[in-house]
Amino acid sequence: MADEEDFNMEAARQEINDIKAQLETDYADYCERDEDEDEDTMLNQDFRTCVVVDNLPIVDKAKYSKLLGVLKKIYSQIGQLDPEFGYTMPIDEKTDKTMGFAFLDFATADEAKKAVANTNGWKLDKKHIFRVNMYDDLQKFGNLEDSYVEPAAKKFESLDDPYSWLSDPESRDQYVLRWDMETEIFWTKADATAALDYGGGREKEMGKTWCELYVQWSTQGSYLATYHRQGIALWGATDWKKLGRFAHNSVKHIEFSPKENYMATYNDQEGDKAWIIWNLANGKPMRAFPRLTIDTEEGSPPVTSMFKWSPDDKYIARLGKDVITIYETPSMQLLEKRSLKAPAVRDFQWGPMDDGGAPKLAFWAPERGNAPACVSLLELPSRNVLRTKNLVNVNSCKLHWHPDGKYLCVKVVRHTKSKKTMYTNFEVFRACDKEVAVEGLEMKERVVAFAWEPKGDRFAIIHGDGNLKLNVSFYTMTGGKGRNEFNLIRKLEGKAVNNLFWSPQGNHLIIAGLGDNFTGNVEFWNVDEDQMYCEKEHFKCNEIQWDPSGRMVTTITGQPLEGAYYKYTMDNGFAIWSFQGKRLLQEKKEKFYQFSWRPRPVSGLSDAEQKKVIKNLKKYQEKYQSYDQEKKRAAHEARLNEQREIRKQFKDKVAARKAEYIRDFLPIIEALRGGAEDPSKYRITEQTVETVISAEEEIMK
Repeated sequence: MADEEDFNMEAARQEINDIKAQLETDYADYCERDEDEDEDTMLNQDFRTCVVVDNLPIVDKAKYSKLLGVLKKIYSQIGQLDPEFGYTMPIDEKTDKTMGFAFLDFATADEAKKAVANTNGWKLDKKHIFRVNMYDDLQKFGNLEDSYVEPAAKKFESLDDPYSWLSDPESRDQYVLRWDMETEIFWTKADATAALDYGGGREKEMGKTWCELYVQWSTQGSYLATYHRQGIALWGATDWKKLGRFAHNSVKHIEFSPKENYMATYNDQEGDKAWIIWNLANGKPMRAFPRLTIDTEEGSPPVTSMFKWSPDDKYIARLGKDVITIYETPSMQLLEKRSLKAPAVRDFQWGPMDDGGAPKLAFWAPERGNAPACVSLLELPSRNVLRTKNLVNVNSCKLHWHPDGKYLCVKVVRHTKSKKTMYTNFEVFRACDKEVAVEGLEMKERVVAFAWEPKGDRFAIIHGDGNLKLNVSFYTMTGGKGRNEFNLIRKLEGKAVNNLFWSPQGNHLIIAGLGDNFTGNVEFWNVDEDQMYCEKEHFKCNEIQWDPSGRMVTTITGQPLEGAYYKYTMDNGFAIWSFQGKRLLQEKKEKFYQFSWRPRPVSGLSDAEQKKVIKNLKKYQEKYQSYDQEKKRAAHEARLNEQREIRKQFKDKVAARKAEYIRDFLPIIEALRGGAEDPSKYRITEQTVETVISAEEEIMK
């Protein structure tokens, strides 16, 4: 047995030596080849254009061509591949089946990288999700060390809390001003007392411009986006650090997702990157899209397709020609690999999620041939149609979701058969009801404005046939004995208004006349009490914004940043009012472009809990009143101390000057006069002068 083992070992050694000798011979033959022969036979070692697609189905030769056709259909949309050698799908000789992966060789390295970015994670079916890598990366992974070496631990660095501003001890809100070359962020109290938080001082010291164009808050107020010619910059945290840069030339529009996980930017330019969808967590683009303009029927302006986020950030949708394309995040793959069919669709809106259920989507399509116009409401991702409403003689539609997602109001502008007369219908969907009941309201008059009450079941409409004197009607969705009827509450007549602004907390409403045809008349209303607090005027006001708490409201007269000329530059500025119409602050700024309150995240309290707090508010009133009084007392004491210090400094300076006079000048004066004068000859008197700086007359109704 031992001899047999020795014999086998010797034979193995001899075989290895023979192989080694043959390799040396082959290498010597290779070295003797001339340079021309080397160039012709040398293999191409540049694999930058090659990608590996893994996790493919394992199929036999009968299905080989079908699977290869699927790969060609997918990747031919990304780049150019050699029709004969660009697709390689190895076959296992033992099983006579494919091995579950393929090699793709693109014309350029950029196309190969694009294939990895766009198809890695693409779902072929439930069991097969593409894993796409560059070929060079696989070589790197194959050369890893056999033994694991633990990497050095990185030093922990705590991140700034993006919501730290919400824990302000005085519960103050913030707003941003954009005027001239300045961008300033202020804290403000309930009495509109403002304190500068940041004005770009750090950037000014470095000789940089903090913001070149416009600014925009994210949906929950975590970030402030500044527009630049090269792209977008995001700022936040406790000291307004730069949290990210997003390169996209000449951005015109930003669409933050509701949960602030993603952002879409648009630059209104031709090419493959008019739209870019970004992941805010890592600052990287997830996918780019070209500009898409949809032609409508003759006589109507074309529609520029825009992306819209679902309320849970799971989907982003885009209007297309006869379809709505819905993409899943973060993969940005088409939902269920097919678009939502919607023939002649003109517009769509996601519904706010009121109960954490499946998101709802509503869209409308105009009449086409003998088919009537229709409004459809469905759930996603099931695509279950909840309700469809057919309409005839439709000119246009406008979708208005209630902020809580309870109702969907469709404003339908219709025409008579002769098309000479227009009138308006309101179709109101009870979106949360099991049967999704639809109630209608017809108005023969022209409708100027519509607005839902944010926290409530009411809405207001401005309507009328006049140009300056219009009517305001209030409706409720919870009228009647069963509190489930659609009823008119009240109608105000002959109002010089054309806009509605509900408080974020509901109940309080501002109706105003904005624009060139109105002077800026503003009325402050308590809808619960059916009472107008007062009527004010902000000349040529063209914008109104409520603060997130509903305690204050801002009237704004601004101008576009791009316009070199604006008619009312001398009237530019803003005023902050209490919800009852008391003016708290007013500032004039000639080159004034933007005022924007910082949004707050949605409250964690349920509607019932919020109502309970409001109901028991008197219990906390004494506590907060004493806190406010203490703050006022401390501020008053600080002002008194400051005045005392100023008075003391003045008296000390007078005493010093008097002593200097007695020491240095009085002896000289006495010598010139021939002796000291009798001080009793002089009398010191004090006189108080009152001057009226300004006077304002206010009439309270």
